[in-house]
Amino acid sequence: MTMEDRLRNNSSSTAGGPKSSPRHMLNSSPTVVIVGGSGDPSSPGDGEDGGFQERLIPRKTSVETQTMTDDNYCQRKITPRVPKRCKIGVYLATGTAVIIEPEKGSSVTAKELLQTIVESEQLALPPFAVDMFSLWMASSFLEVQLKLNHQPLGVRKNWKRLLHNYSTANHSEAEADEPRICLRRSIHLTRREERNIKDSKILELFYAEARHNILSGRYPCEIEDYSTLGALQAGIEMGSFNPDLHTLDFFRQNQRQFLPEHVCEATWMPSFLSRKKKNSPAMLVMENFRRVPPTTPSRKLVRKYLELCWTLPYYGSAMFHGQVESPAKGLWSFLDHPDNFVLVAINNHSLHVIDYYRNRILIGATFESFKVELGWPAHETNPNCFPCLFLQFTDCGLDNRCSRMLQIFSKQAPMMDALMTSFLRGSKNRNAVGGYDSLDETDAANLNDSLEIDGAGDFLGSLRTVAHGGDETSCLSNKLNELSLAAFDETNVCIAQPGSWAFSN
Repeated sequence: MTMEDRLRNNSSSTAGGPKSSPRHMLNSSPTVVIVGGSGDPSSPGDGEDGGFQERLIPRKTSVETQTMTDDNYCQRKITPRVPKRCKIGVYLATGTAVIIEPEKGSSVTAKELLQTIVESEQLALPPFAVDMFSLWMASSFLEVQLKLNHQPLGVRKNWKRLLHNYSTANHSEAEADEPRICLRRSIHLTRREERNIKDSKILELFYAEARHNILSGRYPCEIEDYSTLGALQAGIEMGSFNPDLHTLDFFRQNQRQFLPEHVCEATWMPSFLSRKKKNSPAMLVMENFRRVPPTTPSRKLVRKYLELCWTLPYYGSAMFHGQVESPAKGLWSFLDHPDNFVLVAINNHSLHVIDYYRNRILIGATFESFKVELGWPAHETNPNCFPCLFLQFTDCGLDNRCSRMLQIFSKQAPMMDALMTSFLRGSKNRNAVGGYDSLDETDAANLNDSLEIDGAGDFLGSLRTVAHGGDETSCLSNKLNELSLAAFDETNVCIAQPGSWAFSN
């Protein structure tokens, strides 16, 4: 996004308030009216095309209809359409897929498909698992949790249009993109509800998803925490420690299996040089794996892995792609300064902006500590002008007398705004009945004490990322000096305009 395009974007979305325009959401498709349908959204005849075909056929009058003026008339006849049989592959976080052949074929809904997966012989999950999981349509450009009345194959058919509206994929990338239907943790499942689950099969699926987010770098952690989680993973997947097999060379050659890519050391480095690094990631994984008691059952290690991940404030978040501005320094102040690509993690109580390439949190806050507003570009037909999410922080640690505002440029900004709105609405309902999902220090302490592994020592006590989150060098601390934040005084007048704000007037 160039500076000129951003100025057009800000011309209607400044501190005075964003432009008001209709929102194009995923569920804004035109209503299809089927004559002769049942009227019940859950009936087999309703759906994208209703499941029926209509055609007009001529019919000659009979003795009973000779009183009609016309000799011939047309009567609307509805004939049921035979569902097109198909096989649908639903991918799990474990790397496997469940093949389903639904009776309704391509017109099957997400609710029906989810119910079939839960009851399938491959998983055999308890019935309440339908409330724990959801179906997602996901690719590297866009991830969407399907509603219960969505038709997965219908969403797949319109995937190119969704990429055009909610991603930066060009034409060739959109044509080559192949999304997958995935079974994942529901974004509306709270951590309090997840901690009460005792079923081992459900916890194993949650573990596989948490492991994927850890290894892909979506959950930023300190290196020591990655090595702790990697040691637990090794105990779950390989059993007890074997000194003859699980050597340093073994973990150096297979470090990508237990560590994120940005933590792994170069494989071209000679092994005798790596052995001199006592605190190398591969060495830490091996030493921590050695400390896991060999008699510990796998289900306890799975539970402990999840308990450590539950303490991360961005656990269970939906991920969105976006761009933020950073202060221009040196020669960049005279040139067109490029934006930083970030991941925006949103769960049911907080938002975190993640520097994906450097694996750290740029800024994170709960919903109560900031205000959010959605802004639309002045020239919506310009492909380089993106919608904006304005986040105004009343207390960000810089100056209590003024508030700071951050702009997140993203085509997925309407989806972020809609998700946070639904969470805030649900939070008000939970507060009305006395429920909450905040994870304060007391709750986190009780969480870590809920499961003790005999003989494991202190390395499984808590994550350093959470315990030292307030340190300036922590990956969890806010990096406000690396963001272009506009400042507003008590009367809501802009007193500092960095980045594109300086040129908006």
